Amino acid sequence: MCAHLQQLRLAGLTNTEIGRRRRRGALVELLPAVYCSRRTPTTIDKVHAAAAALPGAVISHRTAAWLHGLLPEPAIVDEPDRGGVSVPHSGA
Repeated sequence: MCAHLQQLRLAGLTNTEIGRRRRRGALVELLPAVYCSRRTPTTIDKVHAAAAALPGAVISHRTAAWLHGLLPEPAIVDEPDRGGVSVPHSGA
């Protein structure tokens, strides 16, 4: 699970609780203000993080085809509308 800081707050987590979870390693900041519940994020976690990082973002092209089972897992996940942000393959 990956979520933007605003989503965590809407879910009822306070800044104090978010900080506690980060210190315990229960939340890892994968992108600025985007947190993941795994210490070693999978490719799908990275896809969710990239989508959470930019309001209104969508998953498209090769990554969307992979999510639908049409292509093998991509080597990178990129979001070209954000300046070519690439997320390396997790190997998981």
